[in-house]
Amino acid sequence: MSSEVTEFPCLRNDFLGLVPHPVAAGFHLVSLAVRPLFFALLVWIVIQGSAGKD
Repeated sequence: MSSEVTEFPCLRNDFLGLVPHPVAAGFHLVSLAVRPLFFALLVWIVIQGSAGKD
């Protein structure tokens, strides 16, 4: 299987060169760091909401 995008030819022509790979990799790392923070915020909101019921 080739690594080219063959299912969506428009992606190959329009979007693949739009963001340089180092920039995309940086945003990916930021995304990986932010996900646990959002999960912790979600858990904190649930705990605060259940504590407010009492």
